[in-house]
Amino acid sequence: MDNDLANSTPSKLPAQLPAQLRAGVEQKLNQFRENSSVELSSWLDTQLADQEFSEQLYRVWSGSEFVALTCLRQPELFQTLVDSGNLLTGYDDSTLHTRCLKALQEETVNKAEREAGLHRQLRYFRRYEMLRIIWRDLSRSAELLETTRDMSRLADAVIQVTLGKLHDWLGETWGRPVGATSGAEQRMLVLAMGKLGADELNVSSDIDLIFAYPEVGETQGAAKQLGNQEFFIRLAQKAIQALDNQTADGQVFRVDMRLRPYGTSGALVLSFDALEEYYQTQGRDWERYAMIKSRAINSSRFVGDSQLPGDSETDEQALTKILRAFTYRRYTDFTAIQSLRDMKGMINLEVQRRGLANNIKLGHGGIREIEFIAQAFQLIRGGRDPRFQSRRLQDILSLLDVETMLPDSGGERLWRAYVFLRNLEHVLQGWRDQQTQELPSGEENGELDRLRVAAMMGFANWAEFIEALDRQRLIVSELFQELVAEQEGSPSEHEANVHEANSESAWHEPDGPNARENLEALGYDDAQAAAER
Repeated sequence: MDNDLANSTPSKLPAQLPAQLRAGVEQKLNQFRENSSVELSSWLDTQLADQEFSEQLYRVWSGSEFVALTCLRQPELFQTLVDSGNLLTGYDDSTLHTRCLKALQEETVNKAEREAGLHRQLRYFRRYEMLRIIWRDLSRSAELLETTRDMSRLADAVIQVTLGKLHDWLGETWGRPVGATSGAEQRMLVLAMGKLGADELNVSSDIDLIFAYPEVGETQGAAKQLGNQEFFIRLAQKAIQALDNQTADGQVFRVDMRLRPYGTSGALVLSFDALEEYYQTQGRDWERYAMIKSRAINSSRFVGDSQLPGDSETDEQALTKILRAFTYRRYTDFTAIQSLRDMKGMINLEVQRRGLANNIKLGHGGIREIEFIAQAFQLIRGGRDPRFQSRRLQDILSLLDVETMLPDSGGERLWRAYVFLRNLEHVLQGWRDQQTQELPSGEENGELDRLRVAAMMGFANWAEFIEALDRQRLIVSELFQELVAEQEGSPSEHEANVHEANSESAWHEPDGPNARENLEALGYDDAQAAAER
């Protein structure tokens, strides 16, 4: 897909903000000067003499109360970020991990205090990097895909480094977890789900995780022993606390474990064999949708400053193989459309019940509908065509146009709508670093909130912004309805009927003249042998 077409909002946003928003920034600048040292106040005035920096600051401070208050309350952190040059620099894929390792150096050798130190360092590191990411996003120094990639790499880094440290600390008491069959040391893998799995994490999202380990066994090398599962459950609990606990220093990421097998009633960590057994015997349609974006993060890659030897890459591949077999069927799977209808029906009921019409994710023509369109085609085609197994939404939408599976360049139109909606989502979430997809209601300070949202999206007023938003949501809604509507004679319905007819003919007329052809149509690799059996 042409990168020039990637943004539905202007790449060069207006420098002049509405007077009401500029006035709010002026108040905050006065507070900065009043509460800071003479040196810091002078430093800020020097920075503001640069027109580009000044325009960015006015824009970002008016668009994010979180960024503005962080700069006011921790001016030294703000100064460090600016003087380091990081504010204006794009990171590569390894930078955030390297910075996380450096930031999480142990403050003390006191074992009783080191976990508290880890929690404190994680939150400081997260605040510094979030200030940078939101600044670059709202100022349009970074486009959408850079922002979501940075957020995903930030989550990866804190997960991997945190698990590496906690694994070693637990090992001091309980020894090393060892596989009963292989005799190899075991490390826990983290399955990143949803937007984190696809490297599409938003600026204030929870992270959906599933924990797994390769092989059952026991710990070795310490006076006390634990089964591997118990060891990894303790590790997972400590990791969740390190990331999710709300302390005086804030929170790193909200951790959601409800996607794991059996949900909240299931074990926190399972072996590969147990995962495979669950998905083969009890896995549900919605879990197949969820697994499309799953990505294995191996905590054994990073311990200290070096990569551990061993077969960690093989572990990742083994887990991915298990999940791919569950997610993608070897045949062309038309049941995905009906399961999509069922899931969307449940979401619609929830939207109505909770009054979420203004929710740009779950509501009419929202982000979720775009994701469902792509995922439905992935489940239908992915088992026979590996191109449909990509985790990245942009790849799939481009592929739908290549294969003309949507009318009138529908994939490109969906991508434009998606970029618009995701940029809007970041505007809503970046305001107070809160997970929300709700448009301002217009109540209380609503008019100012609406003016702020419109300005951050590059529009002069709320009416112009809503008109543009409605156009994008209408595009999404029409394409979604065309896909899921149960209309007689529609392409998807027709293909499903042919599939069902072939299936019925193949199994109820095994000696029929077209048995082999029917089985070939169903996707059997050796249709002749199957027909004979």
